[in-house]
Amino acid sequence: MSAPSDPFPDSLLDELRESGDPRGDELIAYLGDQEHDVERLLALLEALVRVDGIDDLAKLALSADARVRCEAFLLESARLPPWYDAHLIRAGVVMFSRHTFSAFVVLGCASLPACYCWRHEAEILGKTARLRDDVPRRIPETAQMVLDVMCEGGLAAGAHGLGPGVRAARKIRLMHACIRYLQRRPVEPGAVASFARSGSFFAPYLRSHAEFAAASSRGEPMPINQEQLAATHLTFSCLMLAGYAAIGVRLRTDEQRAYLHAWNVVGFLLGMDARILSRLDSQTNAQRLLAAVMRRNRAPSEEGPLLERALLDYMRRNLRKLAPVLYALGANRWPKLVTSCLIERETAAVLELELSVLDRSLRIPLWAGLRTLGWLENLAPTQRFAELLFMWLSRRMWDWRGARGAGLRSAAPTPERARPRAPVLPPDLSEAWGVGR
Repeated sequence: MSAPSDPFPDSLLDELRESGDPRGDELIAYLGDQEHDVERLLALLEALVRVDGIDDLAKLALSADARVRCEAFLLESARLPPWYDAHLIRAGVVMFSRHTFSAFVVLGCASLPACYCWRHEAEILGKTARLRDDVPRRIPETAQMVLDVMCEGGLAAGAHGLGPGVRAARKIRLMHACIRYLQRRPVEPGAVASFARSGSFFAPYLRSHAEFAAASSRGEPMPINQEQLAATHLTFSCLMLAGYAAIGVRLRTDEQRAYLHAWNVVGFLLGMDARILSRLDSQTNAQRLLAAVMRRNRAPSEEGPLLERALLDYMRRNLRKLAPVLYALGANRWPKLVTSCLIERETAAVLELELSVLDRSLRIPLWAGLRTLGWLENLAPTQRFAELLFMWLSRRMWDWRGARGAGLRSAAPTPERARPRAPVLPPDLSEAWGVGR
């Protein structure tokens, strides 16, 4: 039972488990009611998710009323919250720019595994096959979203246009609403067979539509509900800060607050419930919510271990390509060993992350080395040197790319940026670290 003073009581989380995003769901339901042909509806939703601005709506076959509704949603979903603090956002960006490459290590070895230990979350990811069968593209998309949010101007919305983090959040919010709607709408298997075989955002979901419908009939929570949205939010906010601390990087309270503020802005843009966001003003409260989410959702599933193995294989393939000699000498074990140090025992058990006697022996010096690098990041004379070593390691685990050129806010997104094969550092980070393509 939850304590009376608990800011995240079970009663609230139970309610959130049955809630979606009212504004996004309303728009997609309206479009669905207007279009009775499933294939045409899917094509419309696909095009809407890809829209980058209001002017792009002219390319869609929308009625006058539908266009007005879509315009209103696009404007609203790009509007920053009234509590947005530009100074805190700037402070968060500065902090992240100093610790970008250690963040890659935490993201791959702590944040993403947490998503896979939550049964309902893992089932959604597994059934849609967005990670298991398309790892080289889907996992980097997650890293790209983090970079887009935390780059210079990433959460800007003004005269210079929308920052890449704002655009990414709006796209994700629309995708979530579409998936929730499609779960509720009957879909004839033959009607969307060709669409499900395409490269659509929704193709993996459509291939598993029958499984989602069966889950819904059993009374299981709707996909991408508010509790799941809050849980995923924690992997990029609270768990990232906890990961920094675990590897020895000490962040001041004001730096933690600034980083949390940036991700709370993202949560607002994604349509997160205000009752949750208003209570995530400190790492202490974020950790309380994380503990509640773990208690309620961490459970074995068929998909969780498969997703974790896919993530580890992705990092191992990059190590084999970019550090073949070290790979042959045992670097293939690095991702699993670092993950085992950064996640809780209960999470490791759910993900079936087992270590051999050799693994446990090798983990000791590897973890000591990472902790040393983290500690060196706290000292001004050695901070850049330590982060450069993290840069070397993270590049071999993630195969990220550097980019130089104009600011992202003024650059039109390209298909390559929309669907990256590898994470691309934004220009400000590439220039700060002297990294080119």
